[in-house]
Amino acid sequence: MVSGVSGVSTEAWTAWALTRRMSPRDQVRVMKRDAYGRVDENSYPLIHRVGPAEPTTPWA
Repeated sequence: MVSGVSGVSTEAWTAWALTRRMSPRDQVRVMKRDAYGRVDENSYPLIHRVGPAEPTTPWA
């Protein structure tokens, strides 16, 4: 076990918080739900602004 490692945080990051920090763009592509509310296709046709509100579907 390594102790005293500088630059390492024990704070847990959410995927969206990490995306907000790392994304070079101000928007991400998000999946679109079908008529039944599913996200079956591997398609990201919609855009979501990178901000405090996390998308409700997977993003790329």
